[in-house]
Amino acid sequence: MKQTSLEAYRDLCESGKGKTQRVKILGMILNHPDMTRTELSRAMNIPINAVCGRVNELLESNLLEEGERRPCRFTGKSAFPLKPVEPKEYQEELF
Repeated sequence: MKQTSLEAYRDLCESGKGKTQRVKILGMILNHPDMTRTELSRAMNIPINAVCGRVNELLESNLLEEGERRPCRFTGKSAFPLKPVEPKEYQEELF
C-alpha cells in the first residue's frame, strides 16, 4: 500500500468519516441488498476507492457477505453483489 493511501486511511479513521461511511454503506445494503461496489458508489455519490475500503472492513467484520457473481448494472462486468449477514442481530444497535 502506498504511503498516501495509508495517510488517507489514517485521516479517515481520525476524523470519524470512515465510520460514518461504513454505517451509511451498511444502511444502503440493508435497504437495497445485492448492489455491487460500483452500484453503491454511484448511488451514494462516494468515490469507488472509499466504497471498496469500507466494504472490505464490513466484510472482515462479518457484517456483509458477497453473493454470486452477476453483471454490474453500470459496467456490465461480472461483479460480486453485497448482502447483509443476519441483519436482525446488529441492525438495532447501529440505527
